[in-house]
Amino acid sequence: MPTLVSEADPDRVLQWTCNTLVGRRMVGGLNICGDAQSDRQVSSVHAAIFWDRRNGTWLIRDLGSSNGTSVDSHRLKFDESKAITKDTLLGFGRSTWRVRDIAPPPAAATNSQGELRVASGDMLLLPDESRAEIAVFRDLDGWRVRPYTAEPDQSEPIEHGQRLKAGKQTWTITLPGAGGMHTHQGLGRLASWSLELRVPSTMENIRPTFVRDGARITLPPSRHHELWWLLARQRVADREVERPEAEQGWLAPAVLARQMGTDTNYLNVLVHRSRNQVATVGFTDYADIIERRGKPTGRRLGVRDVKIIEVDG
Repeated sequence: MPTLVSEADPDRVLQWTCNTLVGRRMVGGLNICGDAQSDRQVSSVHAAIFWDRRNGTWLIRDLGSSNGTSVDSHRLKFDESKAITKDTLLGFGRSTWRVRDIAPPPAAATNSQGELRVASGDMLLLPDESRAEIAVFRDLDGWRVRPYTAEPDQSEPIEHGQRLKAGKQTWTITLPGAGGMHTHQGLGRLASWSLELRVPSTMENIRPTFVRDGARITLPPSRHHELWWLLARQRVADREVERPEAEQGWLAPAVLARQMGTDTNYLNVLVHRSRNQVATVGFTDYADIIERRGKPTGRRLGVRDVKIIEVDG
């Protein structure tokens, strides 16, 4: 999503997740969000910034402003559109803004009542997170949909504009693009790496680091790393009592959910997000970061060589 920083006052930041109008009076409503400008050189409805799904880029269009819209000193004609990228300088009248971030918009859904739901990361839950019935998510192959209570791999492809029913409402799905997640390549399989988990005493911001031959890949902290820690702790405990490797580290989903203060449905969301994060880093067997078995039902961490490091904080 675009983030604009004022050239005159770096503490002024505009950020939004969907198409927006730039002006002194922002127009609220479906698929329109953002922040207002106070500069009187800015028209009440000055310009539009919107996502071009076909080309995968953000565009800006002048809407007939009195004092002009510029892109890197190029003044736009009425209704002219131009792509914006990171570090593009935008001008609205005398007000100038630098584009700092330019990530694509998240997936979203709208219903006939005008309600908008926006994805968190690469997952959209409908009708909302507290009453989830359907999960729309992105993996390496593209966007997919499954019942919220189903396993992450029990899904089917979904298309932009497709309609789904959830919460006694029909939702129209908006997807930023058809492609799968962007990944880095060349890390190979998880089994060739060890995993260190730095766990603060507060249990917040657990930091996992994959280690191999002097190389270290540290992932940004996330909620699903608490799941990794619980499964790693079980692996270490089973290893210390010399349990056979095939039996090491397994915990029942109901036990995991109880320890995390959630339910087994949300546990599936955490498994999905775990796999997505590992896939984005570049592991070929990303789905194995959380292994599962049928009878008895269980989940375990897919990295055998794991070390838990307790740190202050």
